[in-house]
Amino acid sequence: MFLVRNGSRVRGAGARVIVVYEMGQGVPPQHFGISAARESRFFSELLGAGLSCSAAVIAWLVVLGGAGAAPVSGGTSTYISFLGWGAAAASSAQCLNSIGRVTTEVYSPQALDWFDSQEWYTRTADALDLISLVGATASAAATLRMVLIARAANPSKSLVAILRGLSRQERKLLTEELIRAQNPGISNQRLKALVRAGIYPKRYTGAAISEGVKHQLTDALGATFSFAGSASSGVSRKFVLGVVEALED
Repeated sequence: MFLVRNGSRVRGAGARVIVVYEMGQGVPPQHFGISAARESRFFSELLGAGLSCSAAVIAWLVVLGGAGAAPVSGGTSTYISFLGWGAAAASSAQCLNSIGRVTTEVYSPQALDWFDSQEWYTRTADALDLISLVGATASAAATLRMVLIARAANPSKSLVAILRGLSRQERKLLTEELIRAQNPGISNQRLKALVRAGIYPKRYTGAAISEGVKHQLTDALGATFSFAGSASSGVSRKFVLGVVEALED
């Protein structure tokens, strides 16, 4: 705010001081009588931008480092990679859109209201959110699969212990479980034949397993941001509100 003219000093009951303010560039809109609803919306848009941009950054880190997840993916790495590229692109578009929404809410809230009233805009935003959610769901499923495989191979080992390193025997057991996950119903003889043929390694290295687990956990973190963003202002929130309204009716 810029103080243009200060009122003269007066004393006595009912005395008033007149202060005139002038709008200038870079002045936060809340200082000009912004409503509580708009201020709340501003922080909501800011939260949405933080979540969507965080999800986008993590999604690209996961996609570009996808090869590291192969040892612990349970045979779903190609499928997850395909969805990951789409989810990363959608999250990036959501991030740019969220930044634009925050900026518009600050400088031209009426324009943001207009965009939200346009069916093409809301449908595009929902489509991007759905693509991001599909990728997040696939990431969550792959992480759960990885946890189940790791637990089956080494019931007494936590993911933290696996990250710290496994013994040769433990890595061999985990490798066998991963092979079985990729070939459901495979017999022990067939498994050994595939290993002897060099199609699968006898045991994955400790570094490869640790890197794969880190990759999956990072992917799961990105999925969490995607779900949180959708619950904040996306398709998930609209779905929940729709269910609540239906129940109230």
